[in-house]
Formats: sequence, C-alpha cells, structure tokens
Amino acid sequence: MLNTPLITDAYSHKVVGWAVADTLKAAVSKQVLQMAIDQAVEMGGRECLASLIHHSDRGVQYCGDTYVGMLKSHGITISMTEDYKPTDNAIAERVNGILKTECIYPKD
Repeated sequence: MLNTPLITDAYSHKVVGWAVADTLKAAVSKQVLQMAIDQAVEMGGRECLASLIHHSDRGVQYCGDTYVGMLKSHGITISMTEDYKPTDNAIAERVNGILKTECIYPKD
C-alpha cells in the first residue's frame, strides 16, 4: 500500500507539500513538511509561519518528536484529530481519495 503524505492549504486548497512513498517513515513526512514550509516562506516570509495551523490525524509519522519539533521550531500551531474520523480531516482525505482513485490505483 502506498503512503501519500500531503499538506494542503485549507484556504486555497492548494497542495503545498506532497510525496508518494511505500513507507510510513517519518523522513518522508518531514520532507513533505519542509516542502510546505519552503513554499510558505517564499510567499510570505518566515514571520508568516507563526500564523499557520498544521492539522493532521494521529498517525505515528505526525506525532514523532522530530516532526513535532519541526513544527514548533517554526512557531506553527499543532492541531490533531481526537480519534480516527476521516471527517475530522476532510480536506486531506478528499485529496488523498482523488489521488489514489485517479492516479495511483486507476480502474481501466
């Protein structure tokens, strides 16, 4: 099964960080987070990071010390779902569904 970590801007619905991997290793998620941080800095400067909220499920790749440390070091607020409910992270689940249905596991 493929892992498709992505970070979506909830306001614009633009995917600002993404990868397709065959592992849940934190290194992939950290790479995606760095991609999103780099884009945010390019668009608004480092000071804009402190106004961001990172919302995710409680996957091990998002709860690890290194990933959480990256968020905290940039002043990004952390928000996580209470329990596993896809509706609590609807934007990411929708984009993941489209990617998997149309690009990764297409039906002929």
